[in-house]
Amino acid sequence: MWILNWLPDFAFHIIVIVGILGLLTSQFFSFIPFVGTYTLPIKIISIVVLVIGIWFEGGMSNNDAWIRKVHDLEKKVAESEIKSAQANTELTSKIAEKNKEVAKAQNELKNKIKELADAMNSECKLSPYTVELINEAITGPKGDKK
Repeated sequence: MWILNWLPDFAFHIIVIVGILGLLTSQFFSFIPFVGTYTLPIKIISIVVLVIGIWFEGGMSNNDAWIRKVHDLEKKVAESEIKSAQANTELTSKIAEKNKEVAKAQNELKNKIKELADAMNSECKLSPYTVELINEAITGPKGDKK
């Protein structure tokens, strides 16, 4: 269908019109001597030209339909990209907040361990609270492994 890109659209409209005019000419003006002797060839050529013209008109219509579908899908892709960017921004901010909370909890646990370090080292015994505190420092504030 490279010819659809090469010729302008009105050329195919003209081909259809020429086919119709040829059929009309062969039908109604058969009494004219020149047209009357060549009525059958004019009809055959007009029908072939009309079929070719209608064929290309259908090709143009099909091409236009596909172009519209492509434009619609391009719009949907652009909208999806915008929504994706917004979702990525929200996700990034939530991850940053979560990381801040985790870092804050870790710092609090480290400070508690430093405060209790003298008590742990003086007796060489660990209280159950100290064990829980150390476990929490290793696993995270909600039992999540680092």
